Amino acid sequence: MADFTLINESSLSLLKRRTETLITRLSKSKNIKVYMENMSRPDIDEYFLKIASVVSERATCQRHHMGAVAAKDKHILATGSTEHRPASLIV
Repeated sequence: MADFTLINESSLSLLKRRTETLITRLSKSKNIKVYMENMSRPDIDEYFLKIASVVSERATCQRHHMGAVAAKDKHILATGSTEHRPASLIV
């Protein structure tokens, strides 16, 4: 179960105040501090490899499930995966 709950039942200003209160309470929580200290962030190469792995799950080729990520300056330009091509279309 959640330690904290944020319910939006009213105006945006009330939601903002409740959010600020929740953030204050979370920052004082020992559990969240331990969680944040133990959380590891993958480096950029590992991040892109994980994305390519997920993209490969969309591959339609029966023999090879491959995914690719094209990136430049740490920004993803495109993703893609292998597709099934009927033998009649292969030139």
